[in-house]
Amino acid sequence: MLFWKELLEDVYGMPVTRETVQNEKEAVWDGKTFIDVYIPSTRVLIEQKSLGIDLDEREPRHGKMLTPFEQAKEYSDKLPTDETAKYIITCNFETFRIYDMNRINPHRNYREIHLSELPEKLHMLDFIADRDKTPDDGNEAEISKDAGELVGQLKDALKARYKDPESESAKHSLTVLCVRLVFCLYAEDADVFPRHLQFHDYLKKYAKLSPNEVRKNLIELFKILNTPENDRDDYLDEELAAFPYVNGGLFADESIEIPGFTEEITDILLRRASAGFDWSKINPTIFGAMFESVLSDDVRAGGGMHYTEPKNIHKVIDPLFLDDLKSELKGIIELKTVKTRNEKLERFQDKLAGLTFLDPASGSGNFLTLSYTELRRLENEVIAVLYGEGQLKDKDIFPVKVNISQFYGIEINDFAVSVAKTALWIAEHQMHRETEEILGQAFKFLPLKSYANITKANALRINWEDVVPKEKLSYIMGNPPFVGYSLQSKEQKDDILSVYVDEKGKPYKTAGKIDYVSGWYFKAAQLMQGTHIRTAFVSTNSITQGEQVAGVWKPLYDRFGIHIDFAHRTFRWDSEATDKAHVHVVIAGFSTAENTADRLLFDNGNLI
Repeated sequence: MLFWKELLEDVYGMPVTRETVQNEKEAVWDGKTFIDVYIPSTRVLIEQKSLGIDLDEREPRHGKMLTPFEQAKEYSDKLPTDETAKYIITCNFETFRIYDMNRINPHRNYREIHLSELPEKLHMLDFIADRDKTPDDGNEAEISKDAGELVGQLKDALKARYKDPESESAKHSLTVLCVRLVFCLYAEDADVFPRHLQFHDYLKKYAKLSPNEVRKNLIELFKILNTPENDRDDYLDEELAAFPYVNGGLFADESIEIPGFTEEITDILLRRASAGFDWSKINPTIFGAMFESVLSDDVRAGGGMHYTEPKNIHKVIDPLFLDDLKSELKGIIELKTVKTRNEKLERFQDKLAGLTFLDPASGSGNFLTLSYTELRRLENEVIAVLYGEGQLKDKDIFPVKVNISQFYGIEINDFAVSVAKTALWIAEHQMHRETEEILGQAFKFLPLKSYANITKANALRINWEDVVPKEKLSYIMGNPPFVGYSLQSKEQKDDILSVYVDEKGKPYKTAGKIDYVSGWYFKAAQLMQGTHIRTAFVSTNSITQGEQVAGVWKPLYDRFGIHIDFAHRTFRWDSEATDKAHVHVVIAGFSTAENTADRLLFDNGNLI
């Protein structure tokens, strides 16, 4: 088709040949039928309709009344397993609808682009030519990156105003202040506050007087956000009284130091970060990393911290738990008996709410945030079947059971701890909004009833059961610091020597020549004893090569009886964070409990 040939060749630079793009691909369905456009390299199936055709309208096809999406799905289902569509696109020349077939009930979760929007949303169709892309890539990353840069500018301007910016007190105060400002910026754009730009408009009138008037009234606002409406002054200024009570611990500490403001700080806060930016569209998983990246380069390099892209996080969490949960839910939804299906859905939802996760090197919370989001998406599929389309009988009950309190983290950096909590809170709010769309009704989100369980500590020096009891824990996962044994500081070497000890408490002879990440493997293997906990870590590939192999793995096998459940062979870890880490890594999923499932080995992202 000429339309798609020109779009693919001229816009996306994809050569259109018989091998790369198949027009009128045959699918066996009551004889023969033909798929309009099929792209085998990315398994994209396109159902093209005439201009003006309603993409929701059903038309007769093979004895059925089907929408364009339903028609395309029928075609896909008739293809060989290794050719079934990963994405379906329906199009009428004016509108493109993108359906991710890896989602449960993809017809409810489509992305839509209008032809007039295509110039600024080209990235949303990158997945057609690049199998490593998704419809959400690009724009979310750019928006979240811009948000991180704005926070960095604000942080630098505020830091310069502290009398002793390197003191622990000033660092802590700056961290809390940045997190609170991000909350307010997000809240005024994402309908958490009652009115759009409410935070901006409140402070703008004081900016006309002086920067320090902005500071003084910001402090007053923080107090109000921490005060229940019933406990507030009856004669409080009406504009200030309109702000809701937040709670959740976010504004509780009134002892933090807030430095004097300048014109620059006021300009960044009100013009660039507030009026000039839409915070509602950030991806909390990406933003958390960008937020964390405002840390100085020397702190990041010394700690071995690297941002984990969502697609790489999926390489860990999908085989660890997500693939099995998706498969289980799909099987339940396909049950024909409604009563049995609904009973199983309710038990499945309880199962989701009973899972507990620990990331003992949580950084900005990327693994926890994405895992929470994926669990909530599964739960939203349950809610859509049980309560969607007006089926919720008690309108005052919010039927969500999965909570961010199921997610625990350990992180040594104070700033990263606060970022992780903020990213999880934003993810929680965004997922609640998706639930509201399914149910067709709004629910009150404030005051905050939950706050993330992220502990500030050196993970190799504390007992992980002090963070979460192992009887309660389901999965351990994460991306521990990348620090080779020759690059470790004295403190890091001491950390490893304190962890890699034999039954008598003495360090193994090889403990001084293994990478820093090994300490997390040892502590996880130790914790998993006598439990059903499963673990997966991203690691530098050096722990699977040469002399380190015996030093790292022999104690884990001999002492704790671990076994590998799945693994990814070496691949390059390309970071989107500001320090652009380029390292080669492996992923290892392991446990001590019996596992009768097939062992999975991935090479370049493909199961082999």
